[in-house]
Amino acid sequence: MIITKVESSESICLNSNKMEKKNGEIIKPIVIMKAGVFNDYLKTPKALEKSARWWNIPIVIKDATSIQDHPDSVIVTNKTFRVGAVTNAHWDMKGEKIVGDAHIYEDLCPDWLLTAIENGEVKGVSGTYFCDLIDTKGELDGVKYIKEEQNYAPNNIAIVANPACTPDQGCGLSMNSKKDKVCNCADDEELVLNEDGSPKLDDEGNQMKKKKAIKAADKKDSDVVVSQNSQTEANNMAEIEDMKKQLEAMGIQVNSMTAKMTEQAQIIETVNQELITAKAAVAKYELAAKETGFLAQFPESTRELAKTELMPVFMKDPMELVMNHAKRLGELLVPAPVTNGAVSLGAEHVDLPLKDVVENADEVLAALPKTEDALALMRAHRAA
Repeated sequence: MIITKVESSESICLNSNKMEKKNGEIIKPIVIMKAGVFNDYLKTPKALEKSARWWNIPIVIKDATSIQDHPDSVIVTNKTFRVGAVTNAHWDMKGEKIVGDAHIYEDLCPDWLLTAIENGEVKGVSGTYFCDLIDTKGELDGVKYIKEEQNYAPNNIAIVANPACTPDQGCGLSMNSKKDKVCNCADDEELVLNEDGSPKLDDEGNQMKKKKAIKAADKKDSDVVVSQNSQTEANNMAEIEDMKKQLEAMGIQVNSMTAKMTEQAQIIETVNQELITAKAAVAKYELAAKETGFLAQFPESTRELAKTELMPVFMKDPMELVMNHAKRLGELLVPAPVTNGAVSLGAEHVDLPLKDVVENADEVLAALPKTEDALALMRAHRAA
């Protein structure tokens, strides 16, 4: 299973709001995946086309307040925050992409995300799936890859802020529309637009392009003023004496300012050390939160086994956990104890005492913004 994501690109709103609302659902076109190289892995048209029918799967988010990443559970379980589903998934041969319809359920999706999706402000999606990874290296359109993906088995589509295939590359919600301003243009090209702002199409339905207008850069010259003094030597000596007095006064001011700056530098250094200490405490808290969130998915009866066998792998690389330990993950997530000869699924779940993991965790988190504000104030004052 692969969690596709990038750390340097953010979702880009391309002003595409093609949408249908009915029966408590928001329905938008979606481009699930495209052929190409993403995260160093090659996705071929042949492998994607073969898997297209299997992408009618749940749409999920990290939790009720965030779309920063995939859910902690990675695959869909009864604890995963589900907000919709994909239907009508199929292969678009011309665009070499898997497309479909995204159904967002109004009664399950948080209001803030529902509004953002309706307004076209959130588009990024990222798939979670099993696949075979073939060791092969190469280059496609100038982008190098180290493995090739084959035999996809999709599990879910996550709405995320930083997808591997971004909306400006043609992936995401509302991206399967001719009104989307997605242009495979050269650096000196741009789309020809209609009066309503949508791309203009030629007789064959392709987007029309044109050369970009080149604007001459504004030229700004700096003036240099040179002043000369033609007074007599006597007057020059008088001016020199006057300048000495002014320099002495300025020297006193400079010494005073230097002392203040030294004092401020010491304060900033102290605040810096406090900030480093606070951030270290927060990092410890966040690590404990991640460990606790992972273990909380498992019933009490299997939690120790999950902690020993699976948590070290999860903390290092969630993708490695699902790729090589999926069977064991499923066994520990949903154990099947035998009761009177019948198999019953366990449903144990408790909230672990996260606050007990890190001493004074709430105070550390509360103090961090104040420390950062103090540091910013000191730096601004020093710059002034």
